[in-house]
Amino acid sequence: MANVKKSIATYKQKIKNTSTNTSSSKTSSSNNTSTKKTSTVSYNGSFVTYDPTVDYQAKINEAVKAGDYAAASKYEAQRNAKLIDLGRGDEVTTNYIQLYSKSPTNNQGGPVYESKYRSISDAPSGWTTVALNIGGTYRNDGDSISRKTGTGANAWTTVGNAINPSTGEFMWNNPQQASDYAYNQYIAYGGNRNVSKDYALQNLIDKDYVDAINRGELASYTQLLMDKAQAARDRILAEKAKTSLSKRAKNYGDKNNSFEAENESKNETPDYSSLYRDRLIQLLSGSRRYVY
Repeated sequence: MANVKKSIATYKQKIKNTSTNTSSSKTSSSNNTSTKKTSTVSYNGSFVTYDPTVDYQAKINEAVKAGDYAAASKYEAQRNAKLIDLGRGDEVTTNYIQLYSKSPTNNQGGPVYESKYRSISDAPSGWTTVALNIGGTYRNDGDSISRKTGTGANAWTTVGNAINPSTGEFMWNNPQQASDYAYNQYIAYGGNRNVSKDYALQNLIDKDYVDAINRGELASYTQLLMDKAQAARDRILAEKAKTSLSKRAKNYGDKNNSFEAENESKNETPDYSSLYRDRLIQLLSGSRRYVY
């Protein structure tokens, strides 16, 4: 953990020094003209801008050494854009990026790149920062994992402290932290702010949901709810069909088609509360970004 944080600190200092030196160089330049170029290459939905004077392979190497695969992916896209503009397209690489399979070229004719990583579990060991091609940039501080959700001081939101190796989902391994996270998600998705957190956790938030967050198994929990919801809909539709056909059979005086078999419960009440599970599933699916 200490080594991870030390590596991050060292890398950030290098980036800061590079930025300072670049700024100083621009200030001292007589014409103060930017050398950056916009290419026909796109990466993660935007056209790539690069500086012809920058050694992007060196920047890739530094980023990888620090575990910053989000930066490595971006630098590789910039390196490829530079090479293509130099007429050296046969030298492009795809170590940290990949061609977007659904749209290999953009409206400018250049290649369309995206991050190579679909899930956190795809990221190389020792990662500190990674961008996913399904969206989102994540940071590993050693004792917590955060997702970039904004800018400035509150740019990162903690989503767990580990990865479940079997599911690829974020997990906590700490019931109290999992409960706090579940409550925050409950509030973020329209939960009742007028009740205490303790009350909400005891009466309004499913304990199995909290447990699934803690263990990094939210996908299977959500699937279970969806299966229950589907089964409930099937039961309700069957009850309605049974009632309708029973009435029709009685109208025709055919008791054999009444669907009222002796071994069935005539007074069974459908689980109408299960109709609300669809909404619950929507909330759960959106309340936590887990990785398939």
